[in-house]
Amino acid sequence: MDRNACFITLAQADYGEIHLCRGCHANLSFRFNNIFQVMMPEEFRRLVRHVESVDADGFFGLPQTASCGENRRIYLGTTIEPLYFCFTRPELDDLRRLLQEAYERLKTLEKAWTELN
Repeated sequence: MDRNACFITLAQADYGEIHLCRGCHANLSFRFNNIFQVMMPEEFRRLVRHVESVDADGFFGLPQTASCGENRRIYLGTTIEPLYFCFTRPELDDLRRLLQEAYERLKTLEKAWTELN
């Protein structure tokens, strides 16, 4: 089976991808590094809002103690409680870019579906 016949790619990069199930318009598959989750579009929109609401500059700009010895990581919850993941600043930036690209494409597709119906 041709994978492209089943999924619409919303965003894709070396570190992740987000696909929409073709035909059902009800499920998205989300992969970022070692994270994989299937979610409904509303859950995806909540995830985008949550990740965008994080004050990354404020968090990563805080002084770090010398005894820490590793890159600072921010812990973010998911749409499933109490599941959370941690990200370095470059990982968080990559995640934001991937989510934003997929979100913009999803909005375009939903607008087109609304206008066609």
